[in-house]
Amino acid sequence: MAKMTSTTFRSKLRVRGTVARDSATNLGGMRITSGKGWTLSSDAKPEPPKKINPESPKPKIRLEKRAGGKYVTCISGLHTYGRVKLDSIAAQLKTSFGTGGTVKNGTIEMQGDKVKLIESWFRKIS
Repeated sequence: MAKMTSTTFRSKLRVRGTVARDSATNLGGMRITSGKGWTLSSDAKPEPPKKINPESPKPKIRLEKRAGGKYVTCISGLHTYGRVKLDSIAAQLKTSFGTGGTVKNGTIEMQGDKVKLIESWFRKIS
């Protein structure tokens, strides 16, 4: 592919900021669009959203107050994943939020009031 200088590139642009049809292929299927600043957009179709499996377990998140006025966020309903997967999820949550936690009887327990953070984390990964 020949090196495109700034003058040849500018000559291929229209006044409004869209690339001429013949030069769109030179940009690998990308086109420059008008608007605030210059952006590159692709003609490729966006990938379809992930389908949520209705059979997958739904986490139930609740806040418990323990002795000494300490709060613990409990995540239950994921016991069908098994101990190894629960330990993995707990480790990810602990590193994400910088807090302690454990897995007991199929329930993940995180130290502190982390209900909103955990809800947003589960939304993000699903």
